[in-house]
Amino acid sequence: MGNLGQLKPKRVLVAHNVERGGRGGMALMMESMHAALEEFGWQTEYFTASDLSADTPPRLRRYGFTWQARRHARQAYLAGRPYSIVNIHEPAGVALVFGKAALGNPAIVAMSHGLEQRYWEMRLQSGSSGPEPPSLKERVSFPLLSLWQSSLTLRRADHVICSNEVDKQFLVDRLRVEPEKITLLLHPAGEDFARVAPRRDYTRPCTKIVFSGTWTGRKGIRQLIESFTVLAAKYPQLQLGILGAGLAADRVRADFPEPLRARIAVYSSASHAEAAEILLDYDIFLVPSFFEGGPLTLTEAMASGMPAITTSSWMRQLVQDGENCLLIPPGDAAAIVRAVERLMQDAGLREKMGRQAHADVTQKYTWRALAERIDKAYSGLLKL
Repeated sequence: MGNLGQLKPKRVLVAHNVERGGRGGMALMMESMHAALEEFGWQTEYFTASDLSADTPPRLRRYGFTWQARRHARQAYLAGRPYSIVNIHEPAGVALVFGKAALGNPAIVAMSHGLEQRYWEMRLQSGSSGPEPPSLKERVSFPLLSLWQSSLTLRRADHVICSNEVDKQFLVDRLRVEPEKITLLLHPAGEDFARVAPRRDYTRPCTKIVFSGTWTGRKGIRQLIESFTVLAAKYPQLQLGILGAGLAADRVRADFPEPLRARIAVYSSASHAEAAEILLDYDIFLVPSFFEGGPLTLTEAMASGMPAITTSSWMRQLVQDGENCLLIPPGDAAAIVRAVERLMQDAGLREKMGRQAHADVTQKYTWRALAERIDKAYSGLLKL
């Protein structure tokens, strides 16, 4: 049977409930990581939010996605073109981890971009300096409609891909996933970001901080606002850039005190080349998140040679305090202020950290290395 298993075609269905073609986040990761597998002979097809039935009500699209993805896999099997691997985002896998025979017995790979249950527990335990606690409605609806699906998918999947050591340990300790069934991946930065690094000027006055990511509470935006308010009062020349917030510029600026809004530049989603040029114009990268999977924005900033400030609760496999970034406790606005001031006042430290960050990201986290890890995981599953 093992020899017969080797004859399975290298056909993968990637089923994630996001629109295709996005510059960042889940869309970019799912597409670019599978594009890197082409040289290993893998063929990839996608089922995404763009493929949902037009008559699916908006509020049911998230919960209906798992069943429509299953129907898509079933139709491929009936047409004589079964998938050997189905890569499914963790909240949408419950309909695929059961009754796989009806789909041609594909191996199910649960993809996590940050474990839903881990962040949920953080919110439940949140204090005044933590992430926003769930509302009473969320305390009922989220476990009932979504959380159980994520946990069941992760437990029943044939393999799990996650993006950081904290999530991996949570999978083992809390969800009882066997360590050998977990692959840890960090998404490499695009070449455009590494390409601008030689042009970075560490000697110019340090007056510009940039945050890149969705404008949401789990990214630590409350502490970002608090810290910038303090810093702006002390340093009249200081400016803040916000890239890829996912909201209109006026809506983002409205969260800041009115006198500071003119000192805040908000950039919409851009191409890699445009985003790299924006980062080159800034001196310090700040991502004070409470919770992340494997944020592409951090690896992009580091690849561009920018010194970064980030929280100490995740990405342990990448960040080294004082070497390629400065680590701060999550939820601590005062610590953000101290870290920014330290970098503002020490051009030598900015250059040391920026150059080390560029070297670490571009040398350790390459597309070739990522493709080899995925190929190894997928190839092992063809025997199931």
